[in-house]
Amino acid sequence: MKKLISVFLCIVMLCVPLGASALPLSAGDEALTGQFVQGLNSILNYSYFAPEIIEGEAYPLVIWLHGLASGNYSGDELESYDFCKWASDEFQARFAYSGKAFLLCPRCPGGWDLTTTGILMGCIESFISKYPDSVDTSRIYIAGFSVGAVMVLRMVNDYPNFFAGAVPISATAQNLSYVKNMKNTAVWFFANEKDMYIGANASSTRGSYDLLKDVISDKSKLRFTWVSSAVTPGGKTLPVQHYMWRIFTNDMFMEDGSQYAFSTTLDGSGNTIEFTFPNGIISWLSSQIKPALAPSSQAVGVWAKLAAFFKSIAAWFRSLFSLK
Repeated sequence: MKKLISVFLCIVMLCVPLGASALPLSAGDEALTGQFVQGLNSILNYSYFAPEIIEGEAYPLVIWLHGLASGNYSGDELESYDFCKWASDEFQARFAYSGKAFLLCPRCPGGWDLTTTGILMGCIESFISKYPDSVDTSRIYIAGFSVGAVMVLRMVNDYPNFFAGAVPISATAQNLSYVKNMKNTAVWFFANEKDMYIGANASSTRGSYDLLKDVISDKSKLRFTWVSSAVTPGGKTLPVQHYMWRIFTNDMFMEDGSQYAFSTTLDGSGNTIEFTFPNGIISWLSSQIKPALAPSSQAVGVWAKLAAFFKSIAAWFRSLFSLK
């Protein structure tokens, strides 16, 4: 009997998702990547990082969508980028309010099918169900590169009340009609004027930014960064100017802590923003909170009835005391 109980407990422990203590950046990319766990829902594979969880606390979730062909083998959705750095002590500490965050990297072989946002949403919701009490659903953010950036725009368009923030980087194609459903979401666009793969990227991204700044109510929730040359965090010019993901995954800073080179950032009012280490993308993004949805008429009715009930009880007690 004791053996059966021991086996049962082992199975339970394996089924219960656990968090991990973040490693320092000095541990290296391989060690940081090793902190991610492989997962699977009914269709999409994914990699994820879960921070060490404290009971009663909830943490934001950042979803990263890879570019074309980076999902062709398991782990490539993470290894082809520097996103593993977001699982480090230094980067986790930059998350506002919590100092920790969940990181989710879904993988789609062959590239994202923009008509299947429901499949990706199913993957996201499946992951959240692993940590129902620990994911802060008012602070879910989605970012992506290239075709992954287009998927970001499509996801926010199709699920306008789900994400608190979105970061499309070097979007390969942009449908300006998406903008109408993005006005309640914090959005930070990135583009490179020298992008040889999508030469119209900078102008089409600016078009999205210009349209959104006219309808977004809170101008601080909108940003647009363009660069005149894409470089590594060490300052080396990249041979492929399309690879703008480095500015995001390095949190807007060069290796020496200075603002990312050759970059200019505007807010929703057209004002230029300067960055002081370590307050970059993470601190801004994690400060965005999804607006609370208005309660349904049925919910309002229930609360109104409860309020009326307690008011009647209070009136009854007052009447008793007034008789004395």
